[in-house]
Amino acid sequence: KASIANFINFLQGWGSIILAPTLMRYSNKMNHKEDANVDGSQFLILAVIFGGVKMAGRIAGFFLLKYIPFRVIHPTVSTVIAASYLLVLLRLDDMICIAVGIGIVNLAFCISRIDLSLIE
Repeated sequence: KASIANFINFLQGWGSIILAPTLMRYSNKMNHKEDANVDGSQFLILAVIFGGVKMAGRIAGFFLLKYIPFRVIHPTVSTVIAASYLLVLLRLDDMICIAVGIGIVNLAFCISRIDLSLIE
């Protein structure tokens, strides 16, 4: 079970890193921008998503593990990740939904990585 959870977590982490810029480019195309590439302000959004949110997730993970048992927090975090991906897939044309959805995925991913350190 631990190796399956670790593999799924690995895919979620790398999947969000690859998925976010692609979704931003797709959103630019959907909004009929002439240049569909990711511009400077969108790179700033990506930096906040992947930098600040991951730091906050690791810190929150340590505090949550003290008060919430692993059997409760791991399925809850997995459900949050699935719901966030669903939000992103349903609203591909909205840049704010993409940023918030991928941000929540990264936050939950870092919290679940703390849980998996207990398994390993």
